[in-house]
Amino acid sequence: MPMTPITKKAQKTFDKLLAGLEYGGAKTHRKIEGMVGMMPISAEVVGKNLFAVSHTYIQNGDVMFDPEVVFFRAADGRLYPARYRQDNLRIDYALLYFEGERVTMFTKVWQKDCAKFCSTWAENISSMYPLDNI
Repeated sequence: MPMTPITKKAQKTFDKLLAGLEYGGAKTHRKIEGMVGMMPISAEVVGKNLFAVSHTYIQNGDVMFDPEVVFFRAADGRLYPARYRQDNLRIDYALLYFEGERVTMFTKVWQKDCAKFCSTWAENISSMYPLDNI
């Protein structure tokens, strides 16, 4: 069974967040404030074809991810969840495993579940953050 990409609708949202960010480029991250009371959302390049999207807050001086999803952009242009992290629940799952730039293994159930979660998360992001102004 192949890896599960995020839905095409969710990909449109995350592509807006990641637009213009490049590995080794001039722009490698962005932070967007949302509606009042919402945590900011951040997007950053964390490696070649790897991008992290996260909500964060500060607890006892530490940055807490709530959540962070690292995406792998495959040669087909699709985004695949590669890692899921939720600090307040002490969750940090590797979903894809790499050898160099090639995916060698993945955790089928967790990776598929994270791709499904990303659909709901993308809907929330697109309704609460000004992505059209990027």
